[in-house]
Amino acid sequence: MELRQLRCFVAVATVLHFRKAADQLAMTQPPLSQTIKSLEDEVGVQLIERGRRTRVRLTPAGQAFLSAAQRILEEAENAKRTAILIDKGSFGSISIGYSDDFVYGSLPTILHEMSVRHPGILLCAYQGTSFRLADRLLRAEVDCILTTQPIQAALANCNVSSWPASPIVAVVKSDHRHANREEIALQELSGERLVVGSKSNRTSFDAQVNKLMINANVEPIDTIESLSSAMSIEMVSRGYGVSLASLDSIPTNQPGIKILMLSDENASLERAIVWRNENYNPAVKSFIDICTEFKR
Repeated sequence: MELRQLRCFVAVATVLHFRKAADQLAMTQPPLSQTIKSLEDEVGVQLIERGRRTRVRLTPAGQAFLSAAQRILEEAENAKRTAILIDKGSFGSISIGYSDDFVYGSLPTILHEMSVRHPGILLCAYQGTSFRLADRLLRAEVDCILTTQPIQAALANCNVSSWPASPIVAVVKSDHRHANREEIALQELSGERLVVGSKSNRTSFDAQVNKLMINANVEPIDTIESLSSAMSIEMVSRGYGVSLASLDSIPTNQPGIKILMLSDENASLERAIVWRNENYNPAVKSFIDICTEFKR
């Protein structure tokens, strides 16, 4: 049974006239009649009763068959549209991993833009450390990741596109002695208690911070470990110490804190968007295209 046969049957069954149905189908009446006859032979029952002057009526079996044929044609058309949308990257799903360093940057806007332009694509976003995200990417558990750049040398068979660096800033309590300033040198924070990430979650951000502190000859009097950047900022707002963070990992309107730009050289975090070479999900290209627009 072919879709062509079903289309011919539905056309005749709808107008109940062979000549009119043939005109709609842009064909002559004899081939149309033959197509209907071959369909009935294949089904094994009469579907249409032929009358005079090409007028027809459906048999009870034909009436039941009409409903089923219309559903099949509709599903076939839906399948065709879905295939076209998927090929264009406008349907399906995409899983995206991101580190803390993208939470308050342009990523939320990009995800919103993706949902507006491609409403047929399901977006699944996962937050994690750079190392864990890289591992999930290599295991094909996510389609692409937005993360810090230095780790990407270990990612074989991946596309790596640089992302604008995020400034590394100092976060102090709103009544801190330096809170009235907009910029500070890291050396001026020597002797402060430092709120840092947990050793179990060390990232390339921590490695960059360590380099900055060594270059600035900064020695904190004590350190307090935190399990997340959000917890670090909360601890700062309660007076537990000072924290260093990438600017895009901090809510700029959070009460109780003040963000100070660092004047130190290389006080920034290199970032990248990474996806596997062998990933043939068309939705990935749509996402990368939007990301490229925002990078500019």
